[in-house]
Amino acid sequence: MSLLGGSAAGTAQGETGEERPLNTDRPDVTESPYTVAAGHFQVELSFVEYTRDNAHGAHTVGRSVLPANLKIGLRENLDLQLVLSPYQSVRTHGAGVSTRSSGLGATEVRAKLNLWGNDGGRTAFGVMPFVRFPTGPEGFRDRHLSGGLILPLAVQDLPGGFGLGAMAELDVSREAGASGVSFIHSVTCGHDLFSDKLRGYVEYVGAAPLQGGSTYLAFFDTGATYAVSSGVQLDAGINIGLSREAEDFTLFAGVSFRR
Repeated sequence: MSLLGGSAAGTAQGETGEERPLNTDRPDVTESPYTVAAGHFQVELSFVEYTRDNAHGAHTVGRSVLPANLKIGLRENLDLQLVLSPYQSVRTHGAGVSTRSSGLGATEVRAKLNLWGNDGGRTAFGVMPFVRFPTGPEGFRDRHLSGGLILPLAVQDLPGGFGLGAMAELDVSREAGASGVSFIHSVTCGHDLFSDKLRGYVEYVGAAPLQGGSTYLAFFDTGATYAVSSGVQLDAGINIGLSREAEDFTLFAGVSFRR
């Protein structure tokens, strides 16, 4: 979610002729409740994502090239999203194991319905059902269809110029052929840095297994966004694992733009 200053105070294209501010579901994990205005197309992608993890004597390095979220506005409060991972690679060595896998990642189709706050007000809330398809080679995908529901909330104009985002997600998956249900929850806080174009954020993300999992995963994330123009935004950040079983860190940089 991009916590840009004043993002909740914009006006949708077509109501007064003003354009809705650019709101994104990246770079943090917390999704945004704001939708792409009807008739507009938005692209949000990472140039590259780099992940490292050392666990149980094994060293793992992962790379994802150009993972993207492609969005189109269907109505003023509804958009459709296609989430793609064109190329991923994972290499693991140590502890008597040496493996390498690469190829297309999973594909998601999501819909976002904004229930309130899209074009004004201090708060905004949305509903995002999604379906994950088993594309790509085994190891980068579920064996079967999976999906879930995301509930994102945004609160703007807090004291001191802060913005807050929160998310609750129920994720039903079949990783490695085993059914699992996880409750993912996050909270993110953003504030301008030196100018209204540059904004930083800090975030906490947790993933609690409700069925089929064995451990709680926790992450601390931080990064920044830079508004190049009203329709283009650059970002970069790092996600750091706090719990033992979480990946050590993920570095990324990307861009979002709207047409």
